[in-house]
Amino acid sequence: MLRITTGEKEDSIVFSIEGRLCGAWADEARGEWVRFRERVNGHPIVLDLAGLTYVDPAGECLLREILSSGARVRSSGVLISHIVDRVRTQIPPKLG
Repeated sequence: MLRITTGEKEDSIVFSIEGRLCGAWADEARGEWVRFRERVNGHPIVLDLAGLTYVDPAGECLLREILSSGARVRSSGVLISHIVDRVRTQIPPKLG
């Protein structure tokens, strides 16, 4: 099961992923992410992973893509926090 929601806060726009980010659901989430990015108009993005329970390699690839865009992350739990930290180490540093 996968649930994706979006919302606005005073200082940012939130993209929330809950459930299992894997396989075909990771592909579906990528499509939602692309559509979401088209609407944010440069506002800061918060990626809310507090409800995420599982991530497979396809999900990690999507997380890498989202984190590479500069989104801030809100997560909870040791497993998801560890995955986020590991994915961050795989992002090349920005030049300039």
